[in-house]
Amino acid sequence: MNHQRIHIVAFDIPSPPDYGGIIDVYYRAKALKDAGYYVVMHCFEYGRGRNNPTDEIADEVFYYDRPKRLIDAFSSLPFIVKSRNNPELLKRLREDNDPVLLEGQHCTGFYRELSANGRKVAIRMHNVEWHYYNLLSQREPKLSRKIFFRREARKLMHHEPALYGATMFCVTTADVDYYQQLGMHSMLTPSLYNADPQPYQENGGFVLFQGNLTISENVEAVQAILNEWDRKPFTLPLVIAGKDPSPELKEQVESRGAQLVANPSNEEMNRLIHTANAHLLISFQPAGLKLKVLMALNSQKPCVATPEILFGTEFPQFCTLWKKEEPLADAIASSREHTPEERQLRLDWMAANGGKGVFLRNVKNWLS
Repeated sequence: MNHQRIHIVAFDIPSPPDYGGIIDVYYRAKALKDAGYYVVMHCFEYGRGRNNPTDEIADEVFYYDRPKRLIDAFSSLPFIVKSRNNPELLKRLREDNDPVLLEGQHCTGFYRELSANGRKVAIRMHNVEWHYYNLLSQREPKLSRKIFFRREARKLMHHEPALYGATMFCVTTADVDYYQQLGMHSMLTPSLYNADPQPYQENGGFVLFQGNLTISENVEAVQAILNEWDRKPFTLPLVIAGKDPSPELKEQVESRGAQLVANPSNEEMNRLIHTANAHLLISFQPAGLKLKVLMALNSQKPCVATPEILFGTEFPQFCTLWKKEEPLADAIASSREHTPEERQLRLDWMAANGGKGVFLRNVKNWLS
């Protein structure tokens, strides 16, 4: 069994794994630990607390404060990077020469210092970060946040040359191509989640949209779904599930007779995902890979998706694509229940083209 130590620097506390990006971090650390690596987890705490269990994902855990100081917004470094440049973290990482996996551009402030003497340092890129922030700025209604996102996008783009030559684990083929053109050694590494096969569950008689409802991208998606309901009601009830919806969004959903499930437990979300008649995979931002896409596909249920949310992936073959020219209700109606053979083909394809095995092979290649 492999007992090599690996440091993981996470942008947030990975436990509990209850939102997209952190689910990916959690199950990647678990995959390493299960494979016999000695995992040293370093994570920034700014609201999630330090008392959640980590035995499943790490052998040692260190926590660091992430002060959000106004002055850091005026740094030439991106705010998400500057606010994580913790001297205590750098000092601890310099105590040995073990490999380091940095989660996101967020945690790359010390990349040059760590990799200067040939140390193995890799970066998990969840998307092209400046592109994502640029899209956020375009969709943010509040002027102050719009300006912040726009400035952050510019800083993130200007920060990329500091990562030249890095090993990148990327979530889509589009991201792999982008970073290769910039001189990075990039490898396709799909997001990880709790993908243990589950028996097919009977339909519960509803269509589902789920996501973090504090994020403007998801709020926009919900509003687009509700507008489509007004245009042509769906033949099945609509369920919206996610984290911390605003009172305004709650009122908008319930005024259509739809159900809003706020802050569902992992067990409740898992039940919704596996009993939905169909999943609505709606986003208008072609950035990164949404973990909910993988979870929906793994449920074996039909998926109705916008082209943007599948950008840079091979998943359109498994989805009914919805373009805004047609009513969403028609796209839902045209999606059909899959046969057992079709469901198994999809599961087999996903097992062969993603998940833990690909990640561990990429880690082996990185360390060789």
